[in-house]
This record gives sequence, C-alpha cells and structure tokens, in this order.
Amino acid sequence: MLLYREFDPHVALRCFVKCYWIWQTDSTHRWGTQEKILPDGCTELLFDFGEAKRSQMAGQLSSAFEFQPSGAINLLGVRFHAHGIFPFLHLPLLEMTDRVVALHEVWNSLSKELGPRMFEASEDRRKIDLVEDLLLTMVGKRDLRPDTHVKNAVECIVSNEGQISIEELTRQIGLGRRQLERKFALQVGVSPKLYTRIIRFQKIINLVQKAEDYEWPDVLVDCGYYDQSHLIRDFKAFSGRTPSDYFNADETMARLFQLGKRKTYFYNTF
Repeated sequence: MLLYREFDPHVALRCFVKCYWIWQTDSTHRWGTQEKILPDGCTELLFDFGEAKRSQMAGQLSSAFEFQPSGAINLLGVRFHAHGIFPFLHLPLLEMTDRVVALHEVWNSLSKELGPRMFEASEDRRKIDLVEDLLLTMVGKRDLRPDTHVKNAVECIVSNEGQISIEELTRQIGLGRRQLERKFALQVGVSPKLYTRIIRFQKIINLVQKAEDYEWPDVLVDCGYYDQSHLIRDFKAFSGRTPSDYFNADETMARLFQLGKRKTYFYNTF
C-alpha cells in the first residue's frame, strides 16, 4: 500500500508555500534497489513520524538524490516555492543546496515551537494545522513578504516552463544580471540559469508521462532544446540516466515527487 496526498496552504501563505504533502506506506510495500528524488526547484521541511521521529530541512537539488528506503514510511512535507522559505529564515540558501539537515540546526525557533506537539498528534490534518498556524503567526508578527524581484523572476521562469533567456528575464523584471544572480544564490539556492534548466527538465518528465504516445522530436521542440544530445545531457545531469533508461525504470518516489503529479489531495494506492 502506498498513499500520497497533497493539501493547499492557507491563502495568506500561498506566496510562500506550494503545498503540504503526506506520504505513507506500510511495511509490505516493495521498494526498488535505489530510489531517486529529482531536482524540482523547491525547498522542503520534512517531518518523519516513523521510528526516527525527526524533523529536517531539504535544500534545492542540483542533481538526483539517491537513497534506499526500507520498511513503513510516514512523512509530512511542507513544500516551499523557490523563493518562499527565505523570508522566514534569512539563511543563505546556497549553503543548503544538495543538503538535508536537522531542522533545529537551521530553524531552531520553528523546531522548538512545534516540539513534541507535532509528534504527539495522531491525525494528519492536525499535523498540518500545527505547522500552518505557526507559519501564519510568523507572517503576521513580522509582516513577511517575498523579495519582489526574486518572486517575479521565479514566476516568470515557471510560467515560461524554463524557456526564457536570462537576458529576457532580467529585462522583464527590471534587474541586472549580476544582481539577480546574487539574489538567487542567497534566496533560492541555485542560479537563475540552473533554475530554468530544472524547470525545463521537469517539463520533459511531465510531457512524456502524460502522453499516451510521444515522439522525441516533438519533445525537443516543445521543451526548447537545440538537439537530442542537448536534451540527453541535461536529463543525465538531473536524473543520472538517459531518458530511455529513466522512463523504463520503476522508481516510485521519482514518479510521485515531480511537478506533474502535484495535485491537491491526490492519492494513489497500489
């Protein structure tokens, strides 16, 4: 059995938080030899209600994160927009890229405030409410807002599905290239160029997995790649595999944790 659900955040948090998600399996679920989490342009808070009972923060990924899960899983995640977590933390997010660390090391106030209440809660909705109420309190007390330039740049890249040059991006948001790169390093954790590549990579996955039939020349055109070697080079950089190897593999987490599957209260059992 595998259960994955997503929940929309409160309206006052939607400029920061993309969604909350809950992922649960029982001990009978069969895992592959290696599972992957692919780069998606988001940072996350992770609360593990299994034997470990731990809270963590996961930074941006620049390549696939591989690990071998075992046994039952019971996780709650808070998925932030690329620009969404920095106003709460003011931590240089470049320092968090490709890292997963204990929450108290980077956000001790949140870790302390939640404390044992989080791990004593028995209902999924109650767990989400505890995190959300605390985030709402922080926003209200400190009048938190995302950096306008960074938020606009992230939204522009996403709306263009990664198919926008940095020159055009800076022109649209009214900020110089070097300034934008410094802001992204600080507030997002990856460069604007790398972020556009990640979003475009996610589009490839969505196109292929949603289509009943597809042709790679069409994917090249739709995703704005110059040629097949360019697409394969990016795909291997972010997944560690060629496109054909990836889509022939059976990796549960890679299927769930990608943009095309993220719908509120989406769930699947198999």
